[in-house]
Amino acid sequence: MRRHMPSSLDFFGSRENEEDNNSEKVESIPSEEDNEIEQVEEAKDEDVRWLRRRLRIKVEGDDIPDPWTSWSIPLRHHKNILAGIEESRWIEPTAIQMQCGPIVINKIDCVASAPTGSGKTGAFLIPIAAALEDNDEENALILVPTRELATQLYFETDRILSRSKSRGRICISTPRRALDKKRYTFIILDEVDKLLDVTSDSISFVDQAVASARCKCLFSASITTSVRELATTALNDSMISVTVLSPHETEALSVVQKFIFVGRGNDQNKIATLRELILSGKLKPPCLLFVNGSTRAQSLKYKLKSMSDISSSLSRRVEALFVGTKKKKSTQHKNYERDEIIRNFRAGRIWFLVATDLASRGLDFRALNSVLNYDVPFSATDYLHRVGRVGRAGRSGTAITLFSQADEQKCDLRAIANLALRSGAKVGIHVPEWLLRLPKKKKSRHNEMSQVESKKRKNAQVENNQDEDTNYDVNKPQQQDKPPIKKVRSLVSTASSNTKKATLLQKLHLKKMKRKKR
Repeated sequence: MRRHMPSSLDFFGSRENEEDNNSEKVESIPSEEDNEIEQVEEAKDEDVRWLRRRLRIKVEGDDIPDPWTSWSIPLRHHKNILAGIEESRWIEPTAIQMQCGPIVINKIDCVASAPTGSGKTGAFLIPIAAALEDNDEENALILVPTRELATQLYFETDRILSRSKSRGRICISTPRRALDKKRYTFIILDEVDKLLDVTSDSISFVDQAVASARCKCLFSASITTSVRELATTALNDSMISVTVLSPHETEALSVVQKFIFVGRGNDQNKIATLRELILSGKLKPPCLLFVNGSTRAQSLKYKLKSMSDISSSLSRRVEALFVGTKKKKSTQHKNYERDEIIRNFRAGRIWFLVATDLASRGLDFRALNSVLNYDVPFSATDYLHRVGRVGRAGRSGTAITLFSQADEQKCDLRAIANLALRSGAKVGIHVPEWLLRLPKKKKSRHNEMSQVESKKRKNAQVENNQDEDTNYDVNKPQQQDKPPIKKVRSLVSTASSNTKKATLLQKLHLKKMKRKKR
């Protein structure tokens, strides 16, 4: 029997020539069965393209798996997971779940973007659970930016995977609490744009964790420059990009957005407008009110409580959710206090919740009726996340933004107004035309505002985890605070100068006394 030369040793291409000669002698005639298979595959590819166009799914990459059209077929061997899905009333997968499900379960790196409330959690949680059930040695780490989001995701996982044996091998954490050297099969970065923004001191851990995992997936409602850089450096070359077009093709259509001008930068005008909105019923509870900073949140909370003439029980139905800064630890809410506030708001015991951007990412308040931007967000991305808290899962809602003349200099109102027009044109949009004619914001100023806001978020996140992440080593002596040498020297110099002045005054006084005696 004649042996063929390996292709690695066939320097002169003799095997190719031999195959060409053989192909000339024998002509392969396709059978009817082969033609039928090709026709079926072409029809299937056309159906997949039609489904993606209908659901507005944009994919980029090679060897992209076909989207799931139901839960039952791909998860037919995972009865416990299907039972949890049925109990959660997830009748059929959403657009992001259809496309990301087969990608994650096949351990392919991906970066996925979809609007808020589109089911991104199920897009990675369900396929991860199925993959872990097939292999007992695999595990997963899900990183989220805030403790509140981690708590919400934990209860969501516990509810859906209550019967699955893979539940115990899924770790949900913030980066500051996951500083270990454990290797994970799956690494999921949820709300990755916010995650990269607030964890500058934990970026090295994020890079190490992503590099060591077999499957890395980035999920967010908006893909920023930092997310793209992380995707190109940390993900494999075979990664797949999935985008469910947003915001105007999705649930944002069910949110009525209004912009109300309150004159100059005066809080009295904003409070008067807020009072009128509550009395007229345009701001229906439960309502989420956003401000820029913890001090503003506490101030607005007390102003709302003082409106007892509107309703006698209003003072008991108002609360604030924020994180204090290092300078004002007295205003900081403890972890258990924030959890209690969120539970009361979801249960309907709180009608108006004043919050910072801490509540604008990931937290799911499905019964929310309205959102009020008491302070204008600094960027269009922050506006998108704030408004995304209402109108989730096809519900209707209202988003109102109060803006003043001073906000034209601080915030990118033109970009926010254009985003609102694109996202809510089919439902009803109330944007003053002169907002669209504002001069385009300079990049330098915009970057400056974004840096200021990111610093606020970083300080808030550090203070949020300060009591959890403080570690002491009993074997090492603790460093004592060094005395302020410069201040001590300045005090000594001032004291010495004061003594010199005192001695001079005494000498002058003695001279005067001598003259009088003469």
